[in-house]
Amino acid sequence: MAREMLRLGQVADELNVSKSTARRLVQRGELLGCKVGYQIRVAREDLDAYILQQREQAMQAAECPVAPAHCTHRANGEPCCFCEPSIGQQAAGLVPRQRDVA
Repeated sequence: MAREMLRLGQVADELNVSKSTARRLVQRGELLGCKVGYQIRVAREDLDAYILQQREQAMQAAECPVAPAHCTHRANGEPCCFCEPSIGQQAAGLVPRQRDVA
């Protein structure tokens, strides 16, 4: 069975982004793609997987009680800003320092 390969313009339309943004996603390795001659093609399955991954990350980030835009807990398994606050956040008074918590 042949895989459906999408042109970069089709990918951009589905993601509602510009062609240059779609190209950057492929170049960064965030979205799997391949070159066919001078054109970049993306398999339908890879685009669907990327969209699903983005949805899951957005849903998980919404669960972060402090700052979802800066939370890395759900994306790579490391503690998020709420679970393990940075020194910068402590200095700014955004989270209590360990010695302040009794």
